[in-house]
Amino acid sequence: MTELLRAANGAPIVKPPFDRLDGSRAASFKSDCVAAIRGPRLLVDLSGVVFIDSSGLGALVGVLKHLGEEGEVGLVTEAGGVLSLLKITRLYTIFRVFPTQAAGIAWLETPPAS
Repeated sequence: MTELLRAANGAPIVKPPFDRLDGSRAASFKSDCVAAIRGPRLLVDLSGVVFIDSSGLGALVGVLKHLGEEGEVGLVTEAGGVLSLLKITRLYTIFRVFPTQAAGIAWLETPPAS
């Protein structure tokens, strides 16, 4: 089960309790993320994740699509394999990427530009 946290303003932060986001976990992870959505932004803390396959990437993109045109997904990920994969696939251009959870929370707590 994905851990659900909340920023001070109530915005959701999801943190998977596993180190691999792959085909065996992608569907349930996506469902957990969608269930956590309470507004236009969601922060996913991937700091403990060391591996993501195409199914995991698809789950993240699916969550972003669920939020719609005005929605945003922030990803917390440290330098390493996950960040490299986001760069190689150019997905860093559609997600907000943060090096720490604190930086992601600061983004969550800043009102979206109108």
